[in-house]
Amino acid sequence: MRKSLLLLTFCLILHPLTIRAETFYSYVNRSGCIVFSNYAPKSGEATSVKEIEIEREQDRPDLIQFDESRFNQFDPLIKKYGSELEVDFNLIKALILVESNFNPRAVSPKGARGLMQLMPDTARRYGVFDLLDPEENIRGGTNHLRILIDMFQGDLELVLSAYNAGENLVRKLNRIPRIPETIKYVRKIVEIYGSTKVRGNEQYAVYTPGTRMFRYYDQNGVLTFTNIDPPADARPVK
Repeated sequence: MRKSLLLLTFCLILHPLTIRAETFYSYVNRSGCIVFSNYAPKSGEATSVKEIEIEREQDRPDLIQFDESRFNQFDPLIKKYGSELEVDFNLIKALILVESNFNPRAVSPKGARGLMQLMPDTARRYGVFDLLDPEENIRGGTNHLRILIDMFQGDLELVLSAYNAGENLVRKLNRIPRIPETIKYVRKIVEIYGSTKVRGNEQYAVYTPGTRMFRYYDQNGVLTFTNIDPPADARPVK
């Protein structure tokens, strides 16, 4: 009885410290589109390939595992507000990946909410009332990004620092604050985005109703869902 009690106590102490690392790949495909996937691209079919890990605490239900269907479903909204506000589609998408892993109901311990993790005060500045509504959140977050891009003249490291730690602090320092969380945050998004300067709106692939989509197994047995015609050696999904 005593041994069982000790074992249970040991497990309860360790559980909150458990971390799960999720690996995904960022690359540019043959069409020039940036792609994020939990599958590595085939040799010769991609450039600028990066392997990236994002750590998730297992006891945080708001941060769930990488899900490609969720990752792509907000593309039309990102395209809409990225185009209206002239903010690069790929930058918005990289920021959402790191901020919320594309979970529209994500809530941080500090109170940031939704896809782009808006704080309530920031949300009010842009007329966002329902922070967990994907469209409102992306509209507000993209507006905020646009303001920061103009404020810091496209210097992405300062833009991201301000998004994470506040524009007043970054304007005062004119550099990345020496806050470990902010340093890691900036480094991660810059690594995914592939530049320290904000680019113009890049090419992107957006799924819209009516688009022909293909599901097949490639030569490596990987299930693929795409709007690009499958290769000749693809096996159809039964």
